[in-house]
Amino acid sequence: MGASSSSRVRKYTDIVRRPLTLMASSLYRHLGQRIGHGYETVKSRHLFRDSIDATTHIEVGAKAVSVHFQKRAQNPLLVAAGFDKIDIRSRRSEDCYGH
Repeated sequence: MGASSSSRVRKYTDIVRRPLTLMASSLYRHLGQRIGHGYETVKSRHLFRDSIDATTHIEVGAKAVSVHFQKRAQNPLLVAAGFDKIDIRSRRSEDCYGH
């Protein structure tokens, strides 16, 4: 790979990474605001460690997917923010693409 190819790959990576980083930052900020209790101002890595980085048990059924998190001190904050009541409905790929 020549110098110009390497430069193009680096530019492409930056073009893709920057918007994704901005989106992730915004989502973490929104999560912190929803949880409250001081999480509105913490760094994203702190929020990830306390609320997302956990062992889970995932059950995939014919009509539903359930995600069960391990018990942690922050779980009551997630429940208080309403995350235990989220019901995400997803269309099957056949419905989306007409196959």
